[in-house]
Amino acid sequence: MDDARTCILTGRTGIYSKARPYLMVLWGDQWTGPAVSVSHGESGYPGSEELIRVDRNSAFSIDEDSLFHGQRANAILEQLKRGKIVRLRYYDWPYNGSHDSSVDLQGFPAIWEAVTTLRKNQR
Repeated sequence: MDDARTCILTGRTGIYSKARPYLMVLWGDQWTGPAVSVSHGESGYPGSEELIRVDRNSAFSIDEDSLFHGQRANAILEQLKRGKIVRLRYYDWPYNGSHDSSVDLQGFPAIWEAVTTLRKNQR
């Protein structure tokens, strides 16, 4: 047990389903900056990738069940703050089938600003 804090923002559309990926942005004391994830309730297919694409920008990809950190997370966050929609994809175990979803980014810039302000005020 320690005093570490973590803030998690999630974006889901429609009824929650394990098969539908959703966006997760994390910022905790255990990282030097924010992390971004394609989250889902299932295991990713071994060797597959998870994808995040904001508007018509190029997609960011990462190995299954991983987090984007550092410069890649910051680049994604910059796109999220300016974007309108984010598209997500992962491949499930054991079938290697792709599962896609999209999240409307309306309100994200204001929420992200509130999170960064709270973190500055708590230090």
